[in-house]
Amino acid sequence: MRAQKGTEGILLADLKRVDVTLTVDKDGNVTNVQLSQHTNTQFGKCLTTSIGGWKFRPSGGGNTFRFPLV
Repeated sequence: MRAQKGTEGILLADLKRVDVTLTVDKDGNVTNVQLSQHTNTQFGKCLTTSIGGWKFRPSGGGNTFRFPLV
């Protein structure tokens, strides 16, 4: 990601942790991504789009996971 300027750049510089909650369907596709903060910033939108493209091994059913990005 490029360096940010202005107010948003200052907020991102102070960012230490974002909790991510994602849902994976039985085919291994990410179907829902939620962030604990920064959801409406360029950073949050970029992160949500990137995580939404992750692929997991297929499983018997869907699962929801929550983890920190530090």
